[in-house]
Amino acid sequence: MNPTATNDEHINLKFEHAQKSASEHQVIQLNAHDSEVFLTALAEPVKFNQTLLEAFELHSQRVTSLVYFDVQ
Repeated sequence: MNPTATNDEHINLKFEHAQKSASEHQVIQLNAHDSEVFLTALAEPVKFNQTLLEAFELHSQRVTSLVYFDVQ
């Protein structure tokens, strides 16, 4: 980093570095076997176990409203 850069320039450089790092890690590389396992798992319907179903029921009984915040 440039020691004479302004604070905004430092922030912009850090942000650009973070974006580059995030985009580089968004790609998953799998071998043929792992690809098959992954795609099969995506294609199968989700099966919730009894504990999770009970948790959903308890949640619907306890939570009467949800507030969502749009953070930008």
